[in-house]
Amino acid sequence: MVKNNYGRIINIASMYNLVGSMTAGIGYHSSKGGIINPTIAAAELTEYNLTVNAIAPRFFEYKMTCELIKTDSFKEMLSQNCPKVCLGNQGELDSVLIYLASDEASYSTRSVVVVDGGTTAI
Repeated sequence: MVKNNYGRIINIASMYNLVGSMTAGIGYHSSKGGIINPTIAAAELTEYNLTVNAIAPRFFEYKMTCELIKTDSFKEMLSQNCPKVCLGNQGELDSVLIYLASDEASYSTRSVVVVDGGTTAI
């Protein structure tokens, strides 16, 4: 990317980069810190026409969450601390990814786009 003087790096972080969680645990938070910290420290790459951004989703159904989201404790937790009170739907991250990868996002760098059903707002 540096050689080509162009690139778009889009990291998938977590809304837990922005708020703490007793259930997610320190290991999960630490691993996501390894994603978000390089994103927000990437100013030096702008001279090469590179943007570095992240998406911070909450819960979407995928391999890691498919069993968890079926439990009563998960459903109760979701109803108590997520204004949207549902999971993100398949495809809802696509438009964010497309935007961040586009030339129209050339001025967006070191951004974290939160897609969390309003959780980090409360």
